[in-house]
Amino acid sequence: MMLRQVNSLLISVKRDALTWSNSKKISLKGQRISGFKVEVELNGRWVPYGEGSTVGYRRLIQGQPVEAQKIRVTITGAQATPILTNFSVYKTPSSIEKTDGYPLGLDYHSNTTADKENTTWYDESEGIRGTSMWTNQKDASVTYRFNGTKAYVVSTVDPNHGEMSVYVDGKKVADVQTNNAARKRSQMVYETDDLAPGEHTIKLVNKTGKAIATEGIYTLNNAGKGMFEMKETTYEVQKGQPVTVTIKRVGGSKGTATVHVVTEPGTGVHGKVYKDTTADLTFQDGETEKTITIPTIDFTEQADSIFDFKVKMTSVSDNALLGFASEATIRVMKAELLLKDQTSYDDQATQLDYSPGWNHETNSADKYQKYRIMGVIWTFDRRAEEKNASVTAYFYGTGLEIKGYVDPGHGIYKVTLDGRKVEYQDGSR
Repeated sequence: MMLRQVNSLLISVKRDALTWSNSKKISLKGQRISGFKVEVELNGRWVPYGEGSTVGYRRLIQGQPVEAQKIRVTITGAQATPILTNFSVYKTPSSIEKTDGYPLGLDYHSNTTADKENTTWYDESEGIRGTSMWTNQKDASVTYRFNGTKAYVVSTVDPNHGEMSVYVDGKKVADVQTNNAARKRSQMVYETDDLAPGEHTIKLVNKTGKAIATEGIYTLNNAGKGMFEMKETTYEVQKGQPVTVTIKRVGGSKGTATVHVVTEPGTGVHGKVYKDTTADLTFQDGETEKTITIPTIDFTEQADSIFDFKVKMTSVSDNALLGFASEATIRVMKAELLLKDQTSYDDQATQLDYSPGWNHETNSADKYQKYRIMGVIWTFDRRAEEKNASVTAYFYGTGLEIKGYVDPGHGIYKVTLDGRKVEYQDGSR
């Protein structure tokens, strides 16, 4: 006989007994269970952490780091009286951490809840939550309705996909290119601006007749409290000098909220490269940015090396959320290696050797980021649309870092350093 009554188990943890900050894995053992879900309490609100069907000898629910004192397991289906014999919480290595990449506390609206508006869409059993749908019908549309202050559109990008027009509250806001060199599920293809608290709509329209897909949308709905993110995810600082990190509040700034910030070692450790710092930053009503300053140390051991450490937000109060960029990497080095002491060249520089197949673009300073080489900065205002087109940069320096503009219509580039092939990156987003 199927279980019809929903049963829940609430686990409360005393902070002086166990604080499961940064826990990433929950283990269940049980029998006769055919459906369950796990939630954690964040700022007085129950947030989904994972779900599944059978439990058996052991069922692992892996997710992103979270700090909470209450966990709730709900049995949603069983063949007979369910038996749950064990419940455990673990901290797993980040190398095997499993997460959908979206902040805990956002509401998810599956494509199954959207209004297809009498147009043709084809269902698929794939996607961020196991469902998605696609259409190649020109002008076919789908509408999501939600409450909140911000939304994120989740889609599949693919070599055979095309443009998707996005409308927010009836107004067209963007044409999104979902064509990509490689097929990728569950990509965030559009983020709304901050919206007024209340009910809103997002409409997705097939612009050209090439396939587009939708898996769902994530929305921020926490009474305008907003979400905290790092303004920049990478900083560089001269050793011995302080670094100032900026934290921003997006999706609303209503009321007071406090974010807890810590430092963690990377290739550099506290006491040698930086001074360990812990702080609580309180944002007042309407305040959208604050800074924290971390001292670094003028290290003499391996003085020519570049070391890094992390600045992380670990928790936030008053029903606010931690956002996508919850940590920043600080790179500490001697003055000669800093960006400010480097020399800049544009794409016309004689140190650049282009093969045929490159097109020069003008007025692209705001569109393309700078490609940075330790000791040299290159600003590329060119596009290559031919296979195997290449550009060679001749430079003197101690290392290489390349940053550039990415686009859904861009493809794969390959890099060789001093004749040796290094791992390539997908230039799309």
